[in-house]
Amino acid sequence: MAPGDSPILIDIEKTSLEKNPPSFGSFADFMKDFKNSFTSSDTAGTAITKLHTMKQKDSVEQYITNFRTAATDSTIMEDVALHDGNHSYKGH
Repeated sequence: MAPGDSPILIDIEKTSLEKNPPSFGSFADFMKDFKNSFTSSDTAGTAITKLHTMKQKDSVEQYITNFRTAATDSTIMEDVALHDGNHSYKGH
């Protein structure tokens, strides 16, 4: 018990939790909620924006990893789509 906590309130909370235990759902529900809490709701849009703005700052290997991750997240399925006439997203 922390300083200032009332033993009566702790007993009431304990009794309440024992009678009505919280339901956290399945592990799959937990993972879905967890991922939704920490990811963008527009993953493809965010990835496409990243492809438009990314520049090599670290090693070539890291740039390639970042590029491949963004390309996969963008849901772009063809290499041709990674070139829009003004930008080449194959690594500039």
